[in-house]
Amino acid sequence: ELRHAAVADTSAAYSIGTLVGTAAGGVIVELIGGGWAFTVNAASNLIVALVFATSPVLQRACDLARESKGGNIFKGVRRGWQLEIVQTVMVGAVLFAVLIAPLQMLMPKIAADHGESAMLLGFLLGVMGIGALLANGRVRRWAHDGPSGGRTLLAGVAICVIGTMLLAFSPWLTTD
Repeated sequence: ELRHAAVADTSAAYSIGTLVGTAAGGVIVELIGGGWAFTVNAASNLIVALVFATSPVLQRACDLARESKGGNIFKGVRRGWQLEIVQTVMVGAVLFAVLIAPLQMLMPKIAADHGESAMLLGFLLGVMGIGALLANGRVRRWAHDGPSGGRTLLAGVAICVIGTMLLAFSPWLTTD
């Protein structure tokens, strides 16, 4: 019964990260240049590596993996695939890759067509996060739409189609 709320909250957290990260990234590239921006990115990856290296949870998982005899990735996937949450995450990842990722990859082209800078690119990617945050409340309300939330998914995809078509034919940055 908490699945829809968990999915909505995870989406909101991801959207906030997208909004803040892309907007900040665009400003950083604009202010200090691409080379230094990648340097900042590398430093942030180093911080994540340090957190992983000192994480007791990760260490315990590594210890358990070493203790397992005859385990491999294929066995893990076979066993994990039986869990509904794993299936849901995989379907979500495929839908994201098909519906959202191509649009994100086209954002540099859209910004370039309007003769704009990295800051605008960060803004355009951040706006996607704002849209997801605005939709989050509705997703929570629609989540009780039967056992699968099928109408919610259908409505969300239909709205994405409309928005993507508008973006495809928009000649103005303000409507992008």
